[in-house]
Order: sequence, then structure tokens, then C-alpha cells
Amino acid sequence: MFDRWAEEGRGVMRCAAEEARRLGHEYIGTEHLLLGILRMPSCEAALLLAKTCEDIDRVRREIEQRVEPAREILTRDQLPFTPRMKWTLDKAMSVATEHRHGRIGTDHLILALASAREGIAAESLRAVGVDHERLRQAWAKRSTSSETGIPMGRPHLSVCVITMNEEANLKRCLASLAPLKAGEIVVLDSGSTDKTREIAEKAGARVFIEPFPGHIEQKNRAIDLSAGEWILSLDADEALSPELAAEIAEKLRTPDATVAAYSMPRRNRYLGRWIRHGGWHPDRKVRLFRRDAGRWGGVNPHDKVVVDGRVEKLSNDILHDSYKSLSHHAKTIDTFTTTMAAERAKRGKRFSLFRLVFEPPARFLRMYVLQLGFLDGLPGFIAARNAAYYVFLRHAKQYESERVKPE
Repeated sequence: MFDRWAEEGRGVMRCAAEEARRLGHEYIGTEHLLLGILRMPSCEAALLLAKTCEDIDRVRREIEQRVEPAREILTRDQLPFTPRMKWTLDKAMSVATEHRHGRIGTDHLILALASAREGIAAESLRAVGVDHERLRQAWAKRSTSSETGIPMGRPHLSVCVITMNEEANLKRCLASLAPLKAGEIVVLDSGSTDKTREIAEKAGARVFIEPFPGHIEQKNRAIDLSAGEWILSLDADEALSPELAAEIAEKLRTPDATVAAYSMPRRNRYLGRWIRHGGWHPDRKVRLFRRDAGRWGGVNPHDKVVVDGRVEKLSNDILHDSYKSLSHHAKTIDTFTTTMAAERAKRGKRFSLFRLVFEPPARFLRMYVLQLGFLDGLPGFIAARNAAYYVFLRHAKQYESERVKPE
């Protein structure tokens, strides 16, 4: 069934499952689907609701009055659909097929929800004055593409940035985006206590605040909150060089239909200088991709964009202020190795004495000698030394978690 779904529709379905687990329900129903739509305010379904309902927050209140949460949050991977939910999904597919849309989007879902005679979602929509006919009229006014089923006029490019106390970096990051004239900038914050959100709002970004579940999960959540056909996903301590911004703008002016994503080299600043060797450059990253062709994956905290399709290489650099100081680098090593050790344990990887002993010096030799890190002077030596320490500490923490019992 889900082969024909647009990525936005899949995002809403993921949110629906999360809502069901949050409420402790052992099923996914239409109420969870509607809550999932409300969690993605940039999706087409939420935009249609906003056109037909003066107080969209009231929809959530109506649902919450009608559902009864269980005592515990569920952690089960798979939850079954209710019969009404199955009917809604079939109805959404019928709407898409009727209009010869190649993909099923959230707009088809909200039309299906509103057409139901019974159910918590349908009752909640009617309670706020939203009915199927009003939604269909609003939908008909939006020009849609028969190829994707996604309304035209949505932002061509969405920039997504996740943040946590990034006031020192964010202004530079957002300022570098100006030449792109992006349709929207989405900043997903994890509860900053500095001026991060103020800086983002002043720059015209749409700011959301949600707890931090992990690098991969948070970056994918930011994508779900966006609406663009193309996604540019950056870290707050990254900025586009003027040359890269111009190169991206030119590529998106007349996109190549055969390209799913673009990779670009990343230039890293460390201890006051740009590092050109030691594996730190070109440090190529995929940061620009079609919404329906890319998703963040990898293993926390070392995320990467997984692309379904052809990746083309850009020539110019992302500028990365990697660490504010050696103290910041040391704290990052401590945090990342804790996360990495836990992820390795979760994946069934066991502690290896051989790797603890031999991998750290091998990492140093590779960076400093084979990858010419010595050409970057003392900063190159320190970077290689800290990389070796990172590998050592990751394995040492795995030993600690497996063999040392807390007192």
C-alpha cells in the first residue's frame, strides 16, 4: 500500500504511530492520524485545515476530549490499524486514483477523514465546523500536479536546521542562505536557554520546539515540519560559502530531473585555521536532496543522508566551525562516545580488546601521516590526537558498560 505514498504522507503516518504510543494505545486509529497531521503544520492536510477552520488548535482539544490515554507509553514497534483507519487509507487511495495523482499525499488523507460518518477524527472535525464539502472546495482551489498529487506553489526549497543553544553560530548560518531565496526556513529547537529562537524568528524562520530524541530522529522531524520539494539540511554551525550558495541557486533554477541529491565538500575550521588535510577536507556531505528521495540515517550521533537515486557533486564548500575551543571538543568527544557506545551495544556489537589497543594508534597514523595531517601544523597534530582519543574512549566506554557493575 505504501509504495505510492509521498514522503509527506509517510511522515504523517510515522507521527500517527508516535501519537498512538504516546497515548498508550495498542492500535493506530483515525484520531492518531489527525493528531499526526496536526504535528506537521506545513503538510498539505494541515494547510487545508487552516483554510477551513479559524482555530486549528481547537481540533486537537476536541480529539483530546474524546480519547482516553492509557497509563503507560507503549514501545512496541508495530501497531495494528483499526478497521476505520484501514477504510480511511483505502479512501485516500481512491481519491488519489480518481484524480490521477501518482502519489498519495496528506491532502487525500484529510479528505478521507472528513468524509467518514463516524469516528473520533470525523466528530472532532465536525465539532469545529470542518466538513468534507468545505475541505473539497478549498482543495479544488489549490492547483495540483497530476504527477505527484502535491499542490503546486508549495515552497520549492525548504531549509531545515536543528538547534540547541546555538546563538553563537545561528546568525551566520541563516545569513548565508540569503542568496537562495528559500521558500521557508524551519528551525527545530530542543529547548535553548540562550537567544537561539529569537535569532531564528528575527531571520524569518518558522521555529518549533520539541525534545531531542537523537540526531537522526530530530533532523527527520525537521523535514516532516517543512513543505519544500527540495530540502537543504544544515547544522547550526555550518554556513554556505557565497560560491556554494550561488552554485545551489543555479542548480535549483532548472533542476535536473535525473538528480535526487547533491553532495558538497565541507571545509572545517579548527583552532583558528582551515584544516585542509587529515581527512577533514573535502569531507564531502549530502545536504541538498529531493524530499521524496532522501532521509537521514546512519548511527547516532554520526548521521548521514540516505538517498534513493543519483547524487551529483557540487564544487564549492560548506563552511563548518567545528569546535569553539579544545574544551568544547573534549566535551563533544565525551558526549558522542557515550552515545556511540550505547548504539553499538544496541546493535549487538561487543567490546573488543584488540580494537581498544590497536584502533586508536591506527587512526592517528592514518590522519596524521597517510592523510597528510602534518601539513596542517600543530592544529593537524591535535586533531589527529583527539580523533585517536575518540576511538579509544568509545571502546573503553563499551567495556565499562559491559563489564563494570555500578556500586
